[in-house]
Order: sequence, then C-alpha cells, then structure tokens
Amino acid sequence: MAFFKGDAAYVMSLIQRLGPLLRRQVVKLTEAQSEKPEDIERIVLRALFDKGVIVKQPGNHIAFCKGDKVDERMITAVWALIPFAHALDDGCLMAASMPGKIWFLSEGVEYIIYVPVKGLEAELRMIEPTKNTRHIICLDSYEDLETILPYIDKLPSEQVVIAQVPVMRGNTTPHVTYKKLTQFFK
Repeated sequence: MAFFKGDAAYVMSLIQRLGPLLRRQVVKLTEAQSEKPEDIERIVLRALFDKGVIVKQPGNHIAFCKGDKVDERMITAVWALIPFAHALDDGCLMAASMPGKIWFLSEGVEYIIYVPVKGLEAELRMIEPTKNTRHIICLDSYEDLETILPYIDKLPSEQVVIAQVPVMRGNTTPHVTYKKLTQFFK
C-alpha cells in the first residue's frame, strides 16, 4: 500500500470528504492549494488513475470505485465552493449535515453551502442561525429566490449569500455569481 503526500493526498481527501466529483472540480480545487498547479492533471491525476487509487466514472466524474454514487447537489455545492478554494483553512472542509452540503472555514470565517431541492425548500427551516456563520444558498437562478424566502426568514439577512449556479450540461464550467441577500431588498 502506497502512502501519498502533497497534491495526491489532497485529491484523495477531497473525494473522501465530498464523494465523487467532476474532474474539472478536482483540478480547480487542488490547483488552488498546490505549489505546482500545472502538474495536477498531467502528473498527479494520471498517477492516481494508473495505481488504481481513483477511477473514472461516466460523465467525467472521479471516485474511489465505479459504484460510488454521484450526488448532483454536491456537484452544485462544489461549484459554489471553488472561488473560496485559495483561502480554505487547512483541514477545514467537509460534507455538512442536512440541510447543508458543504461546511468549510475560509480565512477564519465559517461557511455552509446549501443546495435546496425544488419542492423540498422547507428543509431550509432546519438552518439554525449562529452568530459567525455565513450561509451560501445555491439556486439555478436568482428568480427562484421567492421559493426559499419563507424558509430562511429566521436567518439574519446579512449572513445569507445567494449563489446563482446555473445547471450545466455537457463539459462546461458554470459562471457562478454571488449576491448578499440584503442586495435584493434595497
């Protein structure tokens, strides 16, 4: 059994913590943390594939084994996470408990990313307001904001950020935009 260090260990910890991810997501997250970002795709991923540590899944996903189930909500949450990747605090990234998808620290600030399911937005009522937590709620479009407002009314609006993460088809990277909830009510 080989032990991995550096970027290879980071790739493995991402998949272990978050589950199967798109190859582009693994590359972008690892490049943000790497001393040699140009080697991620060409050397690190190739070595992990060649050793059988990670496998390719349909749809250009990377996992530990072919049977690992892809969570599309996690994929969406990771797109919202990527802009914070360069400032993640060491070891402070993991899957969150319901209704969140990802919990992380960035520059000492706690964040939780949520991806509500259409028709099940009421699960957002489970979010407990805490003083120093920022809540990022991912929506396909800012026009969907009305569907979640009744369920997040107990959260301080200055702690809520809405991330517009368009559903992507094919091999494209979404253009993610962020707005503080307070910007919608000026």
